[in-house]
Amino acid sequence: ARTRLDTPINIYTIFTHRCVTNCAYCYADRRKVCEMPLARWREILQEMEQLGIWLTSPDNGDTFARKDGIDFLECLLEHNMHFLLSTKAHVPKEYVKRLIEAGFTKKIRGVIQRQVQLSIDAADEDVARRILNVPRARTERNLETFGNFLAFGIMPKIKAVITGLNYDQPKPIVDIFYPRGARVFHFVRYRRSFHRHTDELFVEAKCYDILNRQFDEIRSE
Repeated sequence: ARTRLDTPINIYTIFTHRCVTNCAYCYADRRKVCEMPLARWREILQEMEQLGIWLTSPDNGDTFARKDGIDFLECLLEHNMHFLLSTKAHVPKEYVKRLIEAGFTKKIRGVIQRQVQLSIDAADEDVARRILNVPRARTERNLETFGNFLAFGIMPKIKAVITGLNYDQPKPIVDIFYPRGARVFHFVRYRRSFHRHTDELFVEAKCYDILNRQFDEIRSE
């Protein structure tokens, strides 16, 4: 006989469809929809905790695209939820301090540590503006966000989606963030999604040598 779990293991908490950028490679569902108020989220998270659910995935948009995004994250912590904080937004030191005070660095069940992931797709400002579809440079703000977390003992992981626009950026990204304390870098290739994709963004075969050479240099250094 087939069996089902009494409760879900992991809940996707789609707090918003909005984002602070408009990335060319975006995988997300970016439809404009009505957003649930924070008060309703508090009720749902309380129900989740009562059911014994402690894994959640803030998905789709960027939590910080909503003004009450930091309040939502504090609410996740209040209900002892484990989640990956992934963002492209500038996170001020005040927000990091609030997360720490709410228990972000407290290990889940005494073992699991919550992580922070900063999405940095290019070190070159022109490439960054092109791939993120933003009007202003972001490198300094990204470095400030990284430093704000590091100041509280949190080392963010640096993630980049590699496309035909930024295939030459892995080494420059490492060169900027490694000296500042970054030790975990995650480079993933562009892929299709259910919501949208552009085949032109795939890395062409002629770029493979450039990528391989960069990764060889990163490993050797």
